[in-house]
Amino acid sequence: FFALQIYNRKQFSYRFTWKVRLIGVVFLFQSLISLGLYHVVITQRLNHATDTKNLYLSEEMIYERITQPTIFVSKFGLYSFLYRDFQTMISPVNQLYREEEITAFLNQGLKHKDNLYTGMFQGKNVMFIQAESFNRAALDPDLTPTIYKMYKEGISIESFNTPSLPGSTSDTEFMANTSLIPSSNKASACYAYDQNFFPITLPKLFKEYGYSVDAFHNNYQLYYNRENIFRNFGYDHFYDCTNLGLQDTSTDFQVSENLKYFYDQVDTPWMAYWITYSGHQPYLYDSVGVNESDVKRILEKYPSLSEEYVSYFAKNMDLDKALQNIMDVLKTTNKLDDVVFVFFGDHNAKGLSFLPDSAFFKMTQLPTNPEKMYYQNTDLFFYCSDPKIQSVQVKKLGTAIDILPTVANLWGMSIDETKVIGHDLFDEQYKGFYFSQWDTYKTSNWEYDLDTLELKVENNYPFLQAQNELSYYFEQKEISKQILDMDYFAEKDKRVTPKSNEEIEEIRVW
Repeated sequence: FFALQIYNRKQFSYRFTWKVRLIGVVFLFQSLISLGLYHVVITQRLNHATDTKNLYLSEEMIYERITQPTIFVSKFGLYSFLYRDFQTMISPVNQLYREEEITAFLNQGLKHKDNLYTGMFQGKNVMFIQAESFNRAALDPDLTPTIYKMYKEGISIESFNTPSLPGSTSDTEFMANTSLIPSSNKASACYAYDQNFFPITLPKLFKEYGYSVDAFHNNYQLYYNRENIFRNFGYDHFYDCTNLGLQDTSTDFQVSENLKYFYDQVDTPWMAYWITYSGHQPYLYDSVGVNESDVKRILEKYPSLSEEYVSYFAKNMDLDKALQNIMDVLKTTNKLDDVVFVFFGDHNAKGLSFLPDSAFFKMTQLPTNPEKMYYQNTDLFFYCSDPKIQSVQVKKLGTAIDILPTVANLWGMSIDETKVIGHDLFDEQYKGFYFSQWDTYKTSNWEYDLDTLELKVENNYPFLQAQNELSYYFEQKEISKQILDMDYFAEKDKRVTPKSNEEIEEIRVW
């Protein structure tokens, strides 16, 4: 209509333009009346709705928030969706949640129940290994024997995956440390929320129980604003390459040469969080973490493997030797049995494919299992050499937001579940959930494709229940975003003002 006005001004007489305007105004007026009447009918339906047992399952919530357009249209029709879309265009603030709505949503979450794994690692030291670009395809008893042993003899969570978000590595470490989902509308969370108040984080959790808490990385601490965000998480120190006496982007093995002496003589409880680097792209022979002897070993076993996959294997071999290096020193000082290694990948290996029909499996002749989601299987496992700890595989979908509550359960630490989004992966009440920014939302009973907008149910699961759960998870993502944007957990007079995208970009570039 407006485009037609502009065109008319150039092509037709004023009288004709006036007629077009009048027709347009009348048409718009009639449309708004029709939509308004339809809205009245829908409102009356909502006022008499009985489906209010759960805030996120109610028709009222789906109508007010439009957590997912396809679910909205299936319940209320296209006309109602057009009306709500018009309302949102005029007054976007209607989409924001009131504080009492956020509180109500958080209070409706699962209440944790103790299980067989509760307190299993109580009192033990812990080293988190956030493995750069790790994928289960890199597990090899000959090439990566240490990581393979950790996986096979540890407690592994099958079907765990770290979702790929806009902030990549930094968003994963944000989720792991806070159990909150960062906003996808802003730059990396490490820039946007570095001044927020987080009542529960991994370091604060261990600090409360008398642990020293330190973080390590092969790169400079200015990168991803880690100097500020990790201090805000509650870490005592963030040791970057400079603090470790190394150069930028040192290999994992080089870092381990210094890291292995941090705790070999320490008798007080400690927690360490290491963000590794060797696995980073590019996947070339001439890149960090790749050495000639490892390349030779890989090609002896997989002679037809292409350069990018050989490089990927070699980078994981560097991490493997680094972990063995640390373990050897701890074993020498009789400390190894008192340390738990929590291993997980930070995101999929960018530019490489581990789908069942990918070149990798054709060249290696390794068996594939589509159910294991090799494409993004970044894994989570807990390894401790203590002979009293039995190995076990737990089949449960999970993501990085579940790491904090799962760790709290394993170390027997209580947390306020209204301050986190994730869940203990060993809690039988929790059925598991995986999400990605780009492709899918998934539970053990259904999968929603973000490309096709198709919801597929499995195991004869009720379709309506799957829709309700999908609506809840969309709601969860939006509420987590608003928690961060408004600094919800801080006292009202101490809340920080959200940074603009321009401010975030300025910090990132600097």
